[in-house]
Amino acid sequence: MADTLLVIEDEALLGQELSRHFRSKGWDVELARSLSEARTILSIQRVEPLVILSDMNLPDGNALDFMEEIKASLTYCEWLFLTGYGAIEDSVRALRLGAYEFLEKP
Repeated sequence: MADTLLVIEDEALLGQELSRHFRSKGWDVELARSLSEARTILSIQRVEPLVILSDMNLPDGNALDFMEEIKASLTYCEWLFLTGYGAIEDSVRALRLGAYEFLEKP
């Protein structure tokens, strides 16, 4: 069984491309276009991702707030943030919350 990756990305083309890329590398990929979709995948569908790759600013909130909210129930999961609007404060907060990496989109 492949490891599961949850991609949280509101830009449709980027989300599809990330999903396609990681599936080609053997990952099971779940794609959420909002934090509410991610909550459904995690809590209702009971998906247990090994990694969450998330955009920072989503239509229904900030992914750092989401991470802080659910981190205690996902202790086995690594978080990677990918953003086009990176600020030093956000990167410091992400790392303090336990994120593995904070990357800026090109």
